[in-house]
Amino acid sequence: GVEAFLFLRRPKAEAFAAAGLLLLYDFLLIRVPVPGHGAGVLTPEGNLTYWLDQLLFAGHLENTAWGDPEGLLSTLSALATSLLGLMGGRLLVREGASGARGLGAWGLALATLGALWSTVLPLNKHLWTSSFALYTGGLALAGLAVCLQTIESRTAAWAKPLEVLGRHALAVYILAGFLYGIQESVPMALPGALEGNLKLWLTARLFESWMSDKAASLAYALSFTALMAAATSFVAERFDRRQQRSLARRPEAEHDAGAGREHEGQHD
Repeated sequence: GVEAFLFLRRPKAEAFAAAGLLLLYDFLLIRVPVPGHGAGVLTPEGNLTYWLDQLLFAGHLENTAWGDPEGLLSTLSALATSLLGLMGGRLLVREGASGARGLGAWGLALATLGALWSTVLPLNKHLWTSSFALYTGGLALAGLAVCLQTIESRTAAWAKPLEVLGRHALAVYILAGFLYGIQESVPMALPGALEGNLKLWLTARLFESWMSDKAASLAYALSFTALMAAATSFVAERFDRRQQRSLARRPEAEHDAGAGREHEGQHD
């Protein structure tokens, strides 16, 4: 979807396309009735996205309470989110770091509009509702603008872990998914004789004893992200040092090879 806009090079159409996708998804969720539930029902079993996925892909979906998180219908709003990022990227390519303020203003405006929209269509990550897409997309653009102002425009040593995460995003994503999957697959007994897994056990032991449940969940997420950043920084630093040593040895090797050829020429 987004690749088509990159290929066609129609920047002016991107905003209209994103708005159209969000409005269409909103209309479908609110106005189209689901058999046995009616229209506008956003419960796990009664929403249109879940019903359509069950109708078309039964037996091939991820088994979660809200259905498959990569559902067919929610692709509409996900594409709109991608278009927001594309438009933000075009702005930065056109104006550079000087466009950060404009990007931040647009991001805050979109987040505000998404918050207002949520009074009609609630923010829902599982369904990736139009209000959620606009709200989170706006916050992401505003956050990017803040990073441009505080990191790109000046030297910021404290931002080194963030730079590492950005430079090695795919490796971090794979490592985090692997470790997260291990934590969820290892069964552990929780306080109160409840059944759980290693992730919930770590959260309970490290944070829930002195935090609320929501604060503990956030603290775990931040700690896990910090651990991934530290691990990636360590590996990246070792790799950079090895690469620098390799580059430093290359002129010596080229010099030795040149001297050898010169000696052979003199011998001949």
